Amino acid sequence: MKLSPDHLVRLRREVLQHVYNNHAAQMHRLQHLTLLDILRRRGYSTLGERDIITVLQDLCDRKYLTCETEHDDWSGDLLLKSIEITPVGRNLVEGFAKDEAVGFGR
Repeated sequence: MKLSPDHLVRLRREVLQHVYNNHAAQMHRLQHLTLLDILRRRGYSTLGERDIITVLQDLCDRKYLTCETEHDDWSGDLLLKSIEITPVGRNLVEGFAKDEAVGFGR
């Protein structure tokens, strides 16, 4: 699915907010497939696995999240697991920092 810039900003914000809430509740760290399922139930019904992987990698590149990556050479599958929010990501969600590309500070 081709994500528009506005849709991408909302999705980044939703992902970051959910990982933050998960962290605050001291829940188990997430995998990308679990997060994809949660987002689909929240209305992102056309969101694909590649979309969520791209968004998570983007948030990791921005230093808002960290995760472990496993690549299955046989099947070509990619698994992002142990997704957690960084202190920089928490500052963003809590309003101590701004980033319009992630929808905080708009």
